[in-house]
Amino acid sequence: MQVAAVLLLLALALVTPSSSAEQTCVLAGLWFNDLGSNMTINSVNKAGEFSGTYHTAVKATSNEIKISPLRGSQHRENNSNQPTFGFTVNWSFSGASPFPSHPVVSPTAP
Repeated sequence: MQVAAVLLLLALALVTPSSSAEQTCVLAGLWFNDLGSNMTINSVNKAGEFSGTYHTAVKATSNEIKISPLRGSQHRENNSNQPTFGFTVNWSFSGASPFPSHPVVSPTAP
């Protein structure tokens, strides 16, 4: 959920119209979301790869929240001339998972 919120905010920032003739997309820097989480993206290399850190301010665990590394990729050229990117966070603490820790059993239909 936290990463989805950051992705949404970053995506909206990238598609905001600009008055300049040439639009650029600079991912490198410090990013914040409305929940107080922050992300630092280091420079993007020529292949479009980048790394950085993510520190969540949201927690539903008693475990210490640690800064977690992230890795991602940016595609600057595509059919719509809109840069796209994605990233993953390797959580550095236990108790955080996008998936349930046990299988969810769906009820059987009659």
